[in-house]
Amino acid sequence: MKQTFVIKAFTVIVLLAVAQIINGCKEDEKSEPDPNTNSVASCEGCHTNYAHLQEVYSPDTAAPAGGCGGEAPHYEPYDRVYMGGDGYTAYKQSGHYEIGCVGCHNGTGNTTDKTVAHSGDFISHPSMYAAEKCGSCHQAIVNNFKTSIHQGTGQKRKVTIRCGL
Repeated sequence: MKQTFVIKAFTVIVLLAVAQIINGCKEDEKSEPDPNTNSVASCEGCHTNYAHLQEVYSPDTAAPAGGCGGEAPHYEPYDRVYMGGDGYTAYKQSGHYEIGCVGCHNGTGNTTDKTVAHSGDFISHPSMYAAEKCGSCHQAIVNNFKTSIHQGTGQKRKVTIRCGL
């Protein structure tokens, strides 16, 4: 009787260990950030569904540009737009989440068609239009960004100042 219990307990432990090993091998797979996944007919639903992003992504037409630090590392297009992990959790708790995707990016919400979602006046990088898209809440940051060395105008301004022009 005691021996049967030991064998059963050992079997359970071995099965749990095997399950842990198998799950450990799946570490590289992206998991859904929310177990109640949204429909891909919304910005958030599409961009939190890693498998769907892999199905609908468009390949890069040009290599990302390098910067002061050298060449930019390559990230697949679907990795650049996937929302998950700690960053997504922080975003959901921020005031930006309340604005919604279309509030910053324009485009069309509530569609499964990627072309329609990213059509019209869609903006992939709203910070490029900081005065229009961010200024109503972050005017001081927008004003400082205009002369920041970390964007083209700021770099030109600093070089001009250093050259005495």
